[in-house]
Amino acid sequence: MKIIILLLIFGLCSCSIVSDRKDKTQKEIKDTIPFISMSEYPDSIFGVYASINGNHKGVFMLDSGTSDSLIVMDSAFFFNYIDTNNLKKGYSDKEPFWRVNYYGNISIFIEKDTFFIDNAHILVLNNKDLFYPSNYYLPVDGIIGSSVFKDKIIIVDFAKKKFAYMDEFIPDSSFICIPLEAPLSEDRCEKLVTIDGFRDKRNKNVSVKLLFDTGNMGDIVIKYSLAKKLQKSESAIERGRNIYWQADTLYASGYIIKDVILKHKKKGEFDQVEFLSFADGLLGIPFLQKYLTVIDYKHNMLYLKPIENTNNDFILKNE
Repeated sequence: MKIIILLLIFGLCSCSIVSDRKDKTQKEIKDTIPFISMSEYPDSIFGVYASINGNHKGVFMLDSGTSDSLIVMDSAFFFNYIDTNNLKKGYSDKEPFWRVNYYGNISIFIEKDTFFIDNAHILVLNNKDLFYPSNYYLPVDGIIGSSVFKDKIIIVDFAKKKFAYMDEFIPDSSFICIPLEAPLSEDRCEKLVTIDGFRDKRNKNVSVKLLFDTGNMGDIVIKYSLAKKLQKSESAIERGRNIYWQADTLYASGYIIKDVILKHKKKGEFDQVEFLSFADGLLGIPFLQKYLTVIDYKHNMLYLKPIENTNNDFILKNE
């Protein structure tokens, strides 16, 4: 499930920010990193060119939906281009045949900066054909997970296809502020968003926890096990193995969410979302693309600022 990012020149915060902190923050925003659209579709997940342990540069998705430091899509790439001398192979009788776990300290170089990850968990896939997404027009060598950025503040500008990271961020009044939650396990770095306004068949409110997932190309993707308990919209349509329907008004932290498309698999269809033990579904890229997106891993906050020429009514302040 899977990655992240952005730029921008936008006016930071209030006048009360001390000048040295302000200058530092503005400088960091200018040091932006371009990202790659990974598919031909508008609601594209994104990636970057990165090298692991100083070796060959590859194309890696940025995926906030996984805590794994690194997922390598092809074992051939892993052994040919990544220095494995300081990595230890994990052994388990329960490991499926299609993956191998490695552990150790790694460095990930992206554009101008190197991220050092201690005790990194690297998942190597032995058969990429089982998982290789068919709608990528670029070869994907791997996935960089959220643990790489767990102490950072990430700014993603989908319109300009750039991202940046910084140490400090203070939102001004133009930003929507939504708290993020961490899963119960301390060793996980994914973040959750609580959404209200779903209705069960008795018309009672249902609060839903969604995994914040930059590796998913859906507004909101929910489990079938949840969908069958909810009131269905008359707008529901079947397309392939999925069912889509427009949600009634939803709420997140005092903000009204409009025009959101829900998606879930048909009964009996395999869906990885069903295996999420700590979330009811996913909050994906189409939702985020309407905003200048700031992911504050340090303080568990999501800041959204509407991008010009998009539907600015997508989220409204609850008056």
